[in-house]
Amino acid sequence: MSGHLRQRGTNSWQMIVFNGFDSRGRRQYSRKTVHGTKKEAESALAAYVIEAGRRPAEVVAEGRTLIGVLDGWLEHRSAQLSPATVDRYRVAIQRTRPVIGRMAVARLEPHHLEDFYAKLHREGLSGASIRKIHWAMRQSLAWAKRRGYVTHLATDGVELPPLGAKSIVPPSSDSVAKLIEFALDADRELA
Repeated sequence: MSGHLRQRGTNSWQMIVFNGFDSRGRRQYSRKTVHGTKKEAESALAAYVIEAGRRPAEVVAEGRTLIGVLDGWLEHRSAQLSPATVDRYRVAIQRTRPVIGRMAVARLEPHHLEDFYAKLHREGLSGASIRKIHWAMRQSLAWAKRRGYVTHLATDGVELPPLGAKSIVPPSSDSVAKLIEFALDADRELA
């Protein structure tokens, strides 16, 4: 949060604090008048900025849903991404729509994301796919924070499902022998 003073008269000051953006993307400010010296007004402004920072994030992000933020972020980023990448993000974002998409983004907490990811994992989605969804979530929420829609990142500290152990199956000795024979035959034909 940031704020500044505007002198309104002799020993009269207006404190103005930026609160973020409303649901239409317009800047929102809080204003309050105090009386006294400039030094007293500066002290009052510091307290007013702290008070404004403690207000619930729902006031700042009124009406913003998670899916709205995800869609807004993708629209904002799509000009800088390849069409294939945009399509992959759309698929990842679509998975959030029925489960937590309508949740107010300001109320989103890490446990909501962990529960959502666990549900996807139980349904058979791989850990790598869940990480792609989480990456889109993290980027979009960081974008929302820069715009003042949220005051914290719900993706901080989220525990992700395991990627899953990749098993390496070595070739059989017969397969290795056939590969060597094939390579030797090809080498003889080239000579």
